Amino acid sequence: MEVTDSSEMGFAVCPLSSCPHDDIVNKIPVGFEADGPCENCGDKEENWICLVCYHIFCGRHRLGHGVAHYEASKHSMALSFCDLSVWCHACDSYVSNSKFEEAIRYVEKVKFKSE
Repeated sequence: MEVTDSSEMGFAVCPLSSCPHDDIVNKIPVGFEADGPCENCGDKEENWICLVCYHIFCGRHRLGHGVAHYEASKHSMALSFCDLSVWCHACDSYVSNSKFEEAIRYVEKVKFKSE
């Protein structure tokens, strides 16, 4: 991940266009409820969806159950319900490419209640 810094503008995060782990992303399971709470603590504030098993966990700035899931399972790709970004835990970076479009569109529809 590249971070640019400018004293006038702040900083910008430049996501990777690919990573060696983006091939592990699976199809969305039928009936998946993307707006559910963290499976471990019930938190609904900053949740991430594992793009391998589609379980939902809270982010590192809550209780960190998403990071714990990665450490236990090595499922590295996760989608933020908050801002629809994709994070690779193994690369320690945001990733943006077409492999995530289906999952992002699905979560976007759930989040914004659109058809």
